[in-house]
Amino acid sequence: MATRTLNVALWDYRDRDGQHHRAYFGATIDTDDLSTADAQRAERLEIFAVETEPEPPKRSARKVEWIDYVVAQGMDRDQAEAMTKTALIDAVTAENT
Repeated sequence: MATRTLNVALWDYRDRDGQHHRAYFGATIDTDDLSTADAQRAERLEIFAVETEPEPPKRSARKVEWIDYVVAQGMDRDQAEAMTKTALIDAVTAENT
């Protein structure tokens, strides 16, 4: 499932089954479910937000910021909350080396 975030105020589209949908700014859409024509239209009109990789927090950032960051990278929130801030930083730097 590939999801993208809508970056326009309003978008009407059809899914692969021909069903009509209306989405609003910030909605998350499963792009695998779009009709071929609307998938092409979406790319041509650039209606989805550009996905960027979040920057890691500074070492001095609070633990909660590090938890949010590692969860965004794919770690389980319960696992992240059980770790120390130092362990969270080490986990991120170990991935990037």
